[in-house]
Amino acid sequence: MATGCSEGDSALDIDTDGDGVIDLIDAFPDDPSESFDNDADGVGDNADNCLGVANADQADADADGFGDACDFTVISENLLSPRGIGCGADDSILVALAGAGPNLAATGEALINSESSYVGADGRVVQYGETGSVISIASDSTSTIIMNNLPSVAVQSEQDPSVWTDATGPADVVRADDGGLIVAIGLAGDACLSRPDLTAPDAVLLGTVIDEQRSIIADIADFECSNNVDSRLAPSGTAPDHTSNPFRLLNDYPDTGSLTVLDAGMNALIEVDSTGERSTLVADFPDQQQEMPDLGLVDIIGVDQTVIGLPPAGAVISSQPVPSGISKSPVGDTVLVSELTGLPFAIGSARTYDVTDGTAVVDQDGFTTIVDIAHDASGDVFVLEYATNGLPGLLGFGPSNGRLSKQSLGSEVRDFSDKVQLSTPTAVEVCGSNIYVSDQGSVAGQGRILRGDLNAL
Repeated sequence: MATGCSEGDSALDIDTDGDGVIDLIDAFPDDPSESFDNDADGVGDNADNCLGVANADQADADADGFGDACDFTVISENLLSPRGIGCGADDSILVALAGAGPNLAATGEALINSESSYVGADGRVVQYGETGSVISIASDSTSTIIMNNLPSVAVQSEQDPSVWTDATGPADVVRADDGGLIVAIGLAGDACLSRPDLTAPDAVLLGTVIDEQRSIIADIADFECSNNVDSRLAPSGTAPDHTSNPFRLLNDYPDTGSLTVLDAGMNALIEVDSTGERSTLVADFPDQQQEMPDLGLVDIIGVDQTVIGLPPAGAVISSQPVPSGISKSPVGDTVLVSELTGLPFAIGSARTYDVTDGTAVVDQDGFTTIVDIAHDASGDVFVLEYATNGLPGLLGFGPSNGRLSKQSLGSEVRDFSDKVQLSTPTAVEVCGSNIYVSDQGSVAGQGRILRGDLNAL
């Protein structure tokens, strides 16, 4: 092809900058380093830090190589243990905050007593308070408290008594058909024994699903106490395992007017009909036989892992599924459920299940500690992993890096680690043209909500 311009040249031959693209279609005919401008912002595609969205200023506040216009943006921070995200009205979102456990006295000290605690599902003592809430975040990032003083339990840090971690409380929130709110309140304890140990009147809301007026729609923990839904036994091997932890909600499923509650403790999906009647929808998520890894704690903290109550390296453990997320595709009727998995949280062992037909059928595998999933409008699935290195990250003996990826209908996986750095993320949701992630949810007061533009990712 001819370069330059001479008398008699056809427009189909002229390539002024000699870059192999004729001037007729070259957005930068005098610049050999650029030829196209996909988003028409005046910056060539080779240099543009945001190819899908016009951003002539190329602003990149966090200097990560991706322009602010197509990067994830922090829209709220310093939150008390953010959990599930729901789509609100007028481009707002709803966020369930699990809180920080006990209330504070005027002195700033946590109000702790023996009548406000119980032993959680992982064997640690949790302290009760009413620091949970539900907030709304508008499109301009302003926050409004919708519900507050909700039950919350949390673990006090041994290293710093002022720090409260791993809170359980408001776990998810969705809009009801009448525009009100439906909120799942976690328990993460024995469905029969935990609540009676607490004297606070609102402690009865733990393990339930409530409405915006704090009325109980369904007592999920009571259903587990009466039925031992997944038929598993406690570690003793003799008594039923009555762990309950309502964790996710899916409205208008399986029928219009009904509600599905995902309980991570009982490893089941529970249907609540329009009258509040509860029934088991899916409870056949399988255990996996996993080998306990050597965490190398002798080199890290000077003791073997068995000293802190963990199984020895090489021991084969029956790992429970621990369902963690549920999402219904807008394309067809497919409903997927993700699993966190249980001890030893083996790398690559977490899966997603198709539960459309009422049984758990493996859909995709190879993930680690999935904490939530969400469909976009095209039916692609966003998968959020809590700690990609498994047990070391969960225990704090290694990085606790999370990961967001997208599984397309064609089985192609896209990893967004280069666009957003996550640490102990807890939820993902797609609302309109945006995707939202709850991040840094393990320590009360450090939580944040991130927003990304789906058209720019």
